[in-house]
Amino acid sequence: MKVFPVCSAPARSRERAGAISRRQLLAVDDGRVRFKILRALGGLRLREPSLPLDNPVLRRGIERTLARSLRVIDWRTRLERAAEDEPERMTIAHELLVQTMIHKERGATERIFRLLGLLYPEEAFERIYRGFESQDVRTRASSFELLEAIVPPPLNAALLAFMDHIPDRERIRRGEAYYTPRDRSYEEILEAFLREGSVGLRCITLYQIADLKLKSFRSQIEARRELAHEIEAPIVERALRALDDSTPGEARTV
Repeated sequence: MKVFPVCSAPARSRERAGAISRRQLLAVDDGRVRFKILRALGGLRLREPSLPLDNPVLRRGIERTLARSLRVIDWRTRLERAAEDEPERMTIAHELLVQTMIHKERGATERIFRLLGLLYPEEAFERIYRGFESQDVRTRASSFELLEAIVPPPLNAALLAFMDHIPDRERIRRGEAYYTPRDRSYEEILEAFLREGSVGLRCITLYQIADLKLKSFRSQIEARRELAHEIEAPIVERALRALDDSTPGEARTV
C-alpha cells in the first residue's frame, strides 16, 4: 500500500482540504472516488502529522467499507452457488462478474487499511497490511496479533475474520455486527448490479442477462435507454435484441 504525497500548501489550506475530504468520505458511493479521498488524506497527514482528523468519521468509514465488503463476498458466494446449481449460468459473463466481485473486495481491503492508518497514525498499518499479504506464516500471525491489539472489539473480531483464510460464509457470519446477509436469488443480485453497479459491472450484467435470455429484465433494461452511459448504450440495445429474439440462444460458457 503506497502513500502518494500531495503538493505543498499552507497549513490552513491543508486543514480545509482535510475537512472537505472527511465530509466527502461518507457521502460518496463510488469506491474509486473514496480511494482518491483516502489517498489525498494520507498525503496531507504525511506532510502535516498533526493534521486534525475526525476519528468518528474515520471509524464509520471503516465500518461502512467493511459492511460493503461483506456484502460483496455474500453476493459473490451466492452467484457461485447458483451457477453450480444451474451450470448453464456459468458463462464467460458470469465468470467476469465473479472476478469483478473479487477485485472489489481487494480494493475495499486496501481502503480499510488506509482508514486504519489515518485513525491510528502512530501504528505501522502499512506494514501490517503487507504482513497479511505475506506467504510467511509467522509474518501473517504477527499482523493478526497487532490488528487484534490495536483495534477495539467488536470491530477487531470482524476485521480479523475478514482477513483470515477461512470459508467465506464464516467470514460473513463473524462480521454480522456490520452486515446481515439477506437471501437473494441469482436474478435479484443481477438486478442490484444494474441498479447500483459501476458502468463496467452493468455492462457485464447486461451480457449475462442477454446470454441467459432473462426476459423478466426487459422492462428494466428498456428503462436504461435514457440513462445509459455511452459505453453502455450499445450493450443495452444488444441485450434488448437478444431478449426479443425468440430463438433459443447459446450462452458462451467458461
